[in-house]
Amino acid sequence: MLVCTACRRPKNQDDCPRCGGPTPSHHDAALAPLTYVDTLRDGGFGAVFKVDDRGTPRALKMINLLDTEAGPTAARSSSEREVEALSRLAHPHVVRAVGHGKIDEHLFWLLLEYVPDTLEKRQRERRLSLQETSQLGVELAEAVA
Repeated sequence: MLVCTACRRPKNQDDCPRCGGPTPSHHDAALAPLTYVDTLRDGGFGAVFKVDDRGTPRALKMINLLDTEAGPTAARSSSEREVEALSRLAHPHVVRAVGHGKIDEHLFWLLLEYVPDTLEKRQRERRLSLQETSQLGVELAEAVA
């Protein structure tokens, strides 16, 4: 997988689907086996993409430090803390970090397990009961303890 130098989004071929034309690409050897599938979320400190990792779905978070209101230094510090915290967590109720890296001084990436059933999706489908909400709170507390 490549990353477009113009819009800083993943792409699979020379023509960027977002920019609409051929653009130079950044390349990180660790991202090479990945294939871009879809954009899951865009905003905040970056965008999250669904990618295919040799048959295994993953979530790829691209953190563009130039797009943050906090500024590159604060965003870099926050991103590094996120990577460090996720790499130390190992719990069935926490998404596992699979890898991370840096494309250039302003563009970080974090490869995560892909979890198709999110809390946000569940809440859109139906409201959680008090018992389900309580159980979820217990599971979250155990995960970060």
